[in-house]
Amino acid sequence: MQELSQNAKNRILVVDDDTEQLEIIRSFLEPTYIVGTVSQGQFAPEYIREYQTDLILMDVVMPEMDGFATLRAIRQVEEGENIPIIFITGKNTRNNVLQTINLGTDGYLIKPIARETLLEKIKTVLASQTYTYNKKTVLAIDDDVTYLKIIHNSLKERFNVVMINSAKLVREYLDRHVPDAILLSEKFPEENGRSAFDYIKSINGLSNIPVIMLKSIGDRTKPGKDDGTTADKYLIKPVSKLDLMKAIISAINSK
Repeated sequence: MQELSQNAKNRILVVDDDTEQLEIIRSFLEPTYIVGTVSQGQFAPEYIREYQTDLILMDVVMPEMDGFATLRAIRQVEEGENIPIIFITGKNTRNNVLQTINLGTDGYLIKPIARETLLEKIKTVLASQTYTYNKKTVLAIDDDVTYLKIIHNSLKERFNVVMINSAKLVREYLDRHVPDAILLSEKFPEENGRSAFDYIKSINGLSNIPVIMLKSIGDRTKPGKDDGTTADKYLIKPVSKLDLMKAIISAINSK
């Protein structure tokens, strides 16, 4: 673990097992930011406990503990619950990109990284933090990643949108976070909407969170009766931006 520059407002932690990459990023960021580095993911939680950190840049592929495992470890630490994280990956694959989206990171960058691109990304993320804290959070759960992106684009100006397409990741997220509203698809890979709904309502502190069930256009089941749920509202996909916004605002205000 190494502490580098000392005369900047925001502190950035860089996590990467490639020492050459650490030096390159450090040269990009100094002297604008305070820069700390760790070469192994398991040291990241220790660092953020010791130093108040404003943003983390993290490699995806690392030995022993990769970026995804490190992200989960960081989120388990009280100091790391809300730190924005930008993944750095050399693999521009659909799987890596989707994992960064599903785990709620603040973006990703593909190696090799241009200095201007890196600085602009950091500037954008840091600038959005103050505004982001004042927004309500909507958790969107759906197996269709393309549709999740449509939801995100429709709501991002008004809400913090967390997109998840896996039952396992839903459980991990809800173990640590309490959203203001939940958009739940009737079906997604590991379990159906009813079992997911039951799980959400069984968690202490979540029973009063409004749940809006998104149903397929061809679904003939009667909401709240045949599907076994008592969601706060039911919408048929695809939903217009205006109708979706109105439903969320109404659900949140009614609680």
